[in-house]
Amino acid sequence: MTSIATSSNHREILKTHNLFLFILIVITFKMSVFAQGDYFGNIILSDSLGNTYVAGNFTKPTLTFGNYVLKNFGQSDIFLAKYNSNGKIVWAKNIGGSNDEKIDSMNVDYSGNVSISASSNSRTINIDNQQLNNSNQGILFNTELNSNGKVFSAKIEKLITNETLKSNNYLSKVSDNDTSLSLISPLAGDNWKVGTKGIVKWNSQNVNSLLIELSTDNGSTWEKIYNTGSFNFSNQYQLIVPNTPSDSCLIRISDYYNSDISDTSGLFSISGHLYWEIQQNGYNSVLRNVYYSEPSTCWVVGFNGLIKTTDKGSSWTSKLEGYGLLDIYFLDGSIGWTVGLNGTIFRTTNGGNDWTQLDNDFNFHFEKVYFADENNGYVIGKNYFLKTTDSGVSWISDQPTDHILQTMFFINKDTGWIAGNEGVILKTTDAGSTWVYQQTNGTDYGTLTSLCFIDENTGWASGSGLDVNGGVILKTMDGGSNWSLQYNSYNRFIYSVFFSNSSSGWAVGDEGKMFSTHNGGSDWELQGSGTFADLYAVNIESLQNGMSVGNDGTILKYIKDLNSAVLPVELASFSVITKGNDIELNWLTATEVNNKGFEIERKT
Repeated sequence: MTSIATSSNHREILKTHNLFLFILIVITFKMSVFAQGDYFGNIILSDSLGNTYVAGNFTKPTLTFGNYVLKNFGQSDIFLAKYNSNGKIVWAKNIGGSNDEKIDSMNVDYSGNVSISASSNSRTINIDNQQLNNSNQGILFNTELNSNGKVFSAKIEKLITNETLKSNNYLSKVSDNDTSLSLISPLAGDNWKVGTKGIVKWNSQNVNSLLIELSTDNGSTWEKIYNTGSFNFSNQYQLIVPNTPSDSCLIRISDYYNSDISDTSGLFSISGHLYWEIQQNGYNSVLRNVYYSEPSTCWVVGFNGLIKTTDKGSSWTSKLEGYGLLDIYFLDGSIGWTVGLNGTIFRTTNGGNDWTQLDNDFNFHFEKVYFADENNGYVIGKNYFLKTTDSGVSWISDQPTDHILQTMFFINKDTGWIAGNEGVILKTTDAGSTWVYQQTNGTDYGTLTSLCFIDENTGWASGSGLDVNGGVILKTMDGGSNWSLQYNSYNRFIYSVFFSNSSSGWAVGDEGKMFSTHNGGSDWELQGSGTFADLYAVNIESLQNGMSVGNDGTILKYIKDLNSAVLPVELASFSVITKGNDIELNWLTATEVNNKGFEIERKT
């Protein structure tokens, strides 16, 4: 029973109690999220039971409330969190898409139901496991949640006018080939962000009459390639530049009638080769991972289930629609598992034609899954490492660290690594029974989101650093006892790193950034991806077969120019064994390009 004080003395006591509670909640809130980076809270409300609700926006990849880790869907997400009268977190949610969402107001009724009003310019807005699909440039929308944080209503209220959106609208990229330069104008400001392979991204709020000039000699001379008397944010522009590839291009944007208002890009290259091609598909949700169950079969997981292609991306079929999935693993072409939000796990025994959901008692997100054989497998989520010996029917849980775990990689049943927030990396050699913290030279490499090993000694990790600024790629050559910083020139997240052998690797991250190496990571080349969508995963099955996926249903297909100077065969190993009068040759290829077979010759 709830009692309400009516006397003036009791009212003063209640006011004092509420003031103390309000201060406690604010302190608790700030302690919970202050270390998470860019965020701001602009709404704090209480209900009749003493629960407190906070709301605002955040732009960092993750935001933590107690045991709840909110993962940003795109640029600026909305966060909602509820605390009980003791200042303990009850639940936390985020709402977002690939662009910006902003909360305008929040109300809480007597029963603790929450309603918010917000604006968005994303095409798809993720609200728990629901989605609002927006066919316009900008909208106002309302969402209602019950006292347990469950969404029971979400609807679009009205379209924001083009005039309102003028400073936030995006110009669309129309093409990307060897001789064209496509420009995208994003949020207001005057700073350049330079893409690659003929793509330049710029901010130009102060430019009204547009003049675009190109220099291929580092700014000594300039060539006018586009001008218009009035700059219309709703138009599309395709700009033709010289055919000759160049490594020292600059773009200069100025106001046609006022040359004092100008901005010059950083150096970029115009390349004769584009290695990636955007695959058209009907999926607009966030795509989180890509996996080849067979050379001809590629699976993609995301916030709206699974999609599958057997023809290198020309066509796709969907499974498990409506489930938020984060990872997938196949033991062979038939047996596989997929995991995701709120402890979701499914199993298939017929190549993904049918999936069976497996029950468990865990309600946190499963980030990664791995199976050594049909019975023995591992899953990570929050700060838990879970192990099964019966194909996922039951799980044994362990907490090897206090840090939030983001990624996992096993090379066999016994040996594997887990990694996550604050640069933590742990290794096991006994199937997760014990874990050893690995050293990173005392440097905090921030949040690590990807691991890739090619053998027990050689591996890579990627993420976003703290002690070092921006995205990082780390490498070990002694099984993780020592990690060295290989790459740190990109100031945002590098979400995924993948190596097909000891030499050839790829990494992807924010704003469509893509990197490749062919010397084990000693040098990384910025590649053209053809998109500015955040990329979360990359997987190269062979030099003729690879995919990368990310925000807004983005799927990229690997189309490296096979006529370029590449070796037809790269050997991973070669050995000779004498057996009496016979000699046995054994070799393993790392890559093969248009290989018609092998000839063996003998000389005496």
